[in-house]
Amino acid sequence: MAVNPSLTQLFGTGATQTETSITIQKDQLPGLTATANNSAEGIAVAILKRWSLGQDNSADSELAVRIQPPSVAQRGGVTKTLYRYLIDLYAPYTGPTEPDPDDF
Repeated sequence: MAVNPSLTQLFGTGATQTETSITIQKDQLPGLTATANNSAEGIAVAILKRWSLGQDNSADSELAVRIQPPSVAQRGGVTKTLYRYLIDLYAPYTGPTEPDPDDF
């Protein structure tokens, strides 16, 4: 039987949803200093970190975030640190298609 973590397991205490919106409390996102103007990319990184902390590691889990060791990379002629998060999604096999969010 597939694991279906709760909204708060993946997004933190206070996470809620309605038919039209999702609300995530910034203080539940690790490493993010909450401001009125956090960057979209900073929020996305904090969500990935949150997922890696709140994921179920059993064989039934449908979402797995694997953090790779950081490495050095060149981007636009500038030396950067490359942080790689691999997201594995396990869904019923329907052939090589894009994942359907309703399958999870």
